[in-house]
Amino acid sequence: MRVSAVPQYTARHRLREVARIDAGYQSRGRIEPAAGGTHWLLQVGDVDERRESVRVEDLVRFSPERSAGNAVVSCGDVLFMAKGAAHFALALPELPAPTLAAGYFFIIRIRDAILLPEYVAWYLNQDVPQRYFRQQAGQGVNMPVVRIGVLGECEVPLPPLATQRRIVELDALRREEEHLLARLAEKRRLLLAEACLRAIEQ
Repeated sequence: MRVSAVPQYTARHRLREVARIDAGYQSRGRIEPAAGGTHWLLQVGDVDERRESVRVEDLVRFSPERSAGNAVVSCGDVLFMAKGAAHFALALPELPAPTLAAGYFFIIRIRDAILLPEYVAWYLNQDVPQRYFRQQAGQGVNMPVVRIGVLGECEVPLPPLATQRRIVELDALRREEEHLLARLAEKRRLLLAEACLRAIEQ
């Protein structure tokens, strides 16, 4: 009998059962950067092209015109892009304090040590939850939006912490490999272009 390679998890929990979900900072108007501002603002443009890290040096400094509420983020929080076509998740690194997440993000704060933030971000980016988000965001609208209740109902499997750590480590190795391969491809492109230019000159 053939044994399935698909892992069987012993527990699945809705995200709202294991985490608190808050909305990002809702500005009344346009954000005005200020060198002497009291807060930093993390916007989607501060996330790198691979949606894997934050360009901390690009954060905007400003002074909020309303209460920051629960929009202050820190290392260990998970951001979820609620608006637009790409509903990606990202575990946050160390950030300058205080940093606010922009209003199109939801902030996922894991309540229990049974879950790693990096694992939660990894899982939410996988095919099954991504299909769920696309279905629930609706079709034919200018900007699909995943509601906070929809995110909270997303089921997350809970493997042992050791398994979560291994998944996170393997995913980090995968990202590093992709980065190295991209650099190698770029170097090959430059070498080929240089060789072609030399051939033209000769």
